[in-house]
Amino acid sequence: MSSRVVRSLIAVGIAAQVVALVVWGHTTYLWVQGAEASAAAVLFLAFGLRFRRHDPRASPWPPLLPLAAIAATGAAKDFCVASGVDTPAWLAALLLASVVWFLIASWLLWRAERQAEVAGNSNPAAEQSAAADRAGHSALRSSEVREGRPGG
Repeated sequence: MSSRVVRSLIAVGIAAQVVALVVWGHTTYLWVQGAEASAAAVLFLAFGLRFRRHDPRASPWPPLLPLAAIAATGAAKDFCVASGVDTPAWLAALLLASVVWFLIASWLLWRAERQAEVAGNSNPAAEQSAAADRAGHSALRSSEVREGRPGG
């Protein structure tokens, strides 16, 4: 999905929430927000399961499965509040656990990216030396060929 489509969907979602809040009030706003969070949870779950087998560092997206859990539990909480039912303690605990899961997954992803970056830049002098050796070896072979000696 292109970033232009994603930005458009975000803009429509925000506009729908603002209109619901201004025109119909807080309860309708919560129903709209809960419906949007439910739709987002399904999308995050689908994309999260589809791309979960691949290297997470190759994806520009944050951890999607924890985001799906946050969206789903947030939607349930919004529906509870909108309908006037007390939010169960287990639902609030599940929402907080989802947030902790997202923070830990994000930290692990950031740490893996950082370690890969450091490993790639760990010894630039050795990499330059190896490149110079390769270049020197190919230059030596070229001079041997010009002089009619067999290369080795």
